[in-house]
Amino acid sequence: METFIYQLMKQPHLIEEIKAGTFDYPESFTEEDKCAVLNAIKGENSQDYRLWA
Repeated sequence: METFIYQLMKQPHLIEEIKAGTFDYPESFTEEDKCAVLNAIKGENSQDYRLWA
C-alpha cells in the first residue's frame, strides 16, 4: 500500500481521478484499501497520511 501511494504522488492526474471518484483501482483492492488511499490523499487521517512520508 505504501508503495502504491508513493507512486501516486508522482502522478498528479491520478490523484485528481481518485478525488473525482473516476480512478480504476486494482482488482485486489478492498473498499477499506480504497478508503485508506483516499484519506491519505486528502490528508484527513493522520495514520494514512504518514504513508506519504
